[in-house]
Amino acid sequence: MVTRFCQLILLFLPICAFANDWVLECPEHISNAGRCAAHKEQLLIKKYPSLVSRAGDILQISTKKGNQVELENKSWHYYAIGYIEQANILLVRTQYWEGNSHLVVDTENGYKKEIYGFPTFNKDYTQFVTTDYDLEAGYNPNILGIYKKYASWRLEYFISPDSWGSDSPVWIDDNNLAFTRISAPQLLEYKRQKYMLTKRNGNWWLRPFNKQLQTDAAPLN
Repeated sequence: MVTRFCQLILLFLPICAFANDWVLECPEHISNAGRCAAHKEQLLIKKYPSLVSRAGDILQISTKKGNQVELENKSWHYYAIGYIEQANILLVRTQYWEGNSHLVVDTENGYKKEIYGFPTFNKDYTQFVTTDYDLEAGYNPNILGIYKKYASWRLEYFISPDSWGSDSPVWIDDNNLAFTRISAPQLLEYKRQKYMLTKRNGNWWLRPFNKQLQTDAAPLN
């Protein structure tokens, strides 16, 4: 799946074509987010019956070590919506009354981590970035988070600004990430700018897409 932002820079970033190629799509007649998530779960259960199953309100995930993770619907609902085999991750959508988040479930050991936004992986599936924004209702936070695989998935960087959000991330390589920065200087009129995150000396640095990195600048904050 190639995003609009990815298409704009495709000539410069051929790596972007693989971004989120594991994502399941819903038929056009399913427009509700909850029903779409339920549809994706049915596809996963059919394709990976030894990995994921459902018993009524309980989503069951069987790990490679033989233990089972159970997620029970209560005041919110869990739906398995994607399996990233290269990263040993099952992605679970958590649907609240308003807003949503996701759980990254390690299918080797059952380790769970809550994330906001949707993961986009780098080329070798050892890192992923999540982005999200809600500049109007505020049901979901404005976030950008970068996670890296060690013994488990560790948060390498996270920011949640009040005045802008992020979207359409594209990994250029392991140390460079392009994304669209979205702000709303006037209500209902979004301003979209291309930005870069570059990792240098252990820190992530922010700059507009067409400007050089200033080594004396402050890290992203």
